[in-house]
Amino acid sequence: MREVISSKFVRYVFSGGTAAFVNLLTVWFLERLGWNYLLVVTLAFIMALFVSFTLQKFLTFSDKKISEAHKQFLTFALIGVANLLINDLLVYIQINVFRLRSLIVVEAFASILIAIYSYFIYKLYVFKDKSSTANEIKVLYLFTRTRGQEALRIKNGEDHDGHFYGMFRLEKFGVRGEFLEIEQFFSPSISRFLRYHVLTMHYLHLPLFFKFFKYDVIFTSTAFGSMLLWAFWPFKKPAWIVYDYNIPGMIGDRKTWKQRVFSFMISRASGVITLSREEEAVMRNKFPRLGDLVQYVPLGIDTKFFSPKTDIEEQNVVMSVGLDPGRDFRLLLSIAKRLSAEVRVVSRLDKLVKFGPLPDNVSVLSHLPIKELLEQYAKAKILVIVLGIYPLNYNDAMGYTSLLEAMAMGKAVIATRSATMESCIENGKNGILVPTGDGEALRRAVADLLNDSGKRKKMGLLARKFVEEKREADMIAGEMASYFKRVLHARKR
Repeated sequence: MREVISSKFVRYVFSGGTAAFVNLLTVWFLERLGWNYLLVVTLAFIMALFVSFTLQKFLTFSDKKISEAHKQFLTFALIGVANLLINDLLVYIQINVFRLRSLIVVEAFASILIAIYSYFIYKLYVFKDKSSTANEIKVLYLFTRTRGQEALRIKNGEDHDGHFYGMFRLEKFGVRGEFLEIEQFFSPSISRFLRYHVLTMHYLHLPLFFKFFKYDVIFTSTAFGSMLLWAFWPFKKPAWIVYDYNIPGMIGDRKTWKQRVFSFMISRASGVITLSREEEAVMRNKFPRLGDLVQYVPLGIDTKFFSPKTDIEEQNVVMSVGLDPGRDFRLLLSIAKRLSAEVRVVSRLDKLVKFGPLPDNVSVLSHLPIKELLEQYAKAKILVIVLGIYPLNYNDAMGYTSLLEAMAMGKAVIATRSATMESCIENGKNGILVPTGDGEALRRAVADLLNDSGKRKKMGLLARKFVEEKREADMIAGEMASYFKRVLHARKR
């Protein structure tokens, strides 16, 4: 709505209307000469192109730079050629498929349709406002889940920003981070319809594609539909950086067409951020062209929001937190009945009851507000992260958030050994690592810590010290900002 009422849009309508009038006047004149209708509309389109460029550049977007005019006109003309093909196709379909006979009506409809999407291309790409400082970098984050309400809670100090991967902290390092989602542009009912019935998670941002061009960097772990369009986009475009949760697993052995297409997209990316050193090495080997633009950057944690709660007394509770698909709740339930403590699982009930009746000492807490989650962390003696890890389908992000949250809360953590867990836990010092699927090793580790309060507390103190020194959120945001700048520098070489 803001676009519709802006003076710039009004000038665009006037400029486009003038060009459209020239287009239709040319059609009217040449049609009287008996020329072929496709030739008529082609010549009319070319005539209107010159009028349109002049008015759009100098009137609509107030771009007075003559030095850029030749480059802009070339880009404008290439877009015009693409629009010409679309225009002729629309005219052909209307005349030969829908049997419309009024050439002026047919051409008017095609022109209006092309004018609508062209506005965003011209505004965000051809005549992009470059008045901001040369050093300013703008990064667009694309998320799968809607984040508007969560962002509002963060600004009000009611929630942490861990799920935004440093976005709100980048400004401290000369980078502006923003996010876009369809809910910012459509009504709630239309947004829900698009999100849940029309667009899958990888195509959610396609309607916003031409908004991308006002940014220097696109950063996302999803939006692969938009990424595919970006990969084929022939003109100047922002850098695209992929947040690697499970790229090797999705690529597999590159035998299916989906695996090959996905591999192609990653090979065209400007950079990749991984969550473990091991994944960094794997990705550099698979995509040698990217080289050191594949970089390991760990998750960060807000150590002020997540901090030890000395006013809350610990209870005889073993806690597990997570909705990740890779959680091995079957293994956790198999040992729970042999533990001399209550086991509280913060997850969805359906993720556990599918394995049978819950033991008497197991309870499931669903949809906890963040304040209650903090209280549950404070009450627990131990956090257990049990992962089911498979060689070609391992997600590096599994358990990572709850690991950092518990460590920041000063809790002893027992986790399944993985590259991500190993990047934070020094086994036996600030946490304990157990082999995948080894229930007995898991049970012994839990029982040992339950029975040794001194060891448990020392482990929690070292865990807290680790995140303060090496995973503090501002520190990691600085690493992200440096990486974004390095990727942009590499693109200029």
